[in-house]
Amino acid sequence: MKEEAAESVAESGKTIIVLVGRSRRLAAESLSGELRKLTADTASPISSSVPKTLGDIGAGLVATNVNASLLVLQAAPSTSS
Repeated sequence: MKEEAAESVAESGKTIIVLVGRSRRLAAESLSGELRKLTADTASPISSSVPKTLGDIGAGLVATNVNASLLVLQAAPSTSS
C-alpha cells in the first residue's frame, strides 16, 4: 500500500487522498505483525494509539510518512430489531 501511494504521488505531482477502512471485528486478517515490522524497519516512533485510531493500514501510511491525505472509514455497528 505504501509503495502504491508513494508512486501515485510521484507520478501525479499532486497530493492524493488514500481511503482506507478499519474494523477489528470484521477483519479478514490481522496486519499488526506487518505493522510492527514496518515501524521497526523504518524506526518510526508511533504510539500504540495510532493503529487503534487509524487501523493498521492507516498507521502504516503515517509511520512511513507518505505524502498523502488519509481518510479512514469504519462501518457503523449493525443493529438488530
